[in-house]
Amino acid sequence: MANITLRGAGEVLDAGLHLCAVNYRLQQVDNPSGHSEIAGEILVDLSERQNVEVLNTLGSGNLLTLKLDDSRELEVFFNPIDAIGGSYKIVVGLGNSPIER
Repeated sequence: MANITLRGAGEVLDAGLHLCAVNYRLQQVDNPSGHSEIAGEILVDLSERQNVEVLNTLGSGNLLTLKLDDSRELEVFFNPIDAIGGSYKIVVGLGNSPIER
């Protein structure tokens, strides 16, 4: 399987409800054991970066849903890179299938 990179505009959902709009960059890479790993980053929309609910929820350590622009969804955790600047690293939850179509 080839490495795949996806970029686009999506949204983060918390319990199925819109939390914030984001731009994402995901990369699926085959590791030496033959399994695929998904990694990436999001950038929260400028209009939502200072929203306390958004900041608290993204930094909560709870499993959230990243909805891609083609309606696919990934269950993910977010680790802040620069929370005030709206930048977070994506940690994909277990049980997600590869992003390949």
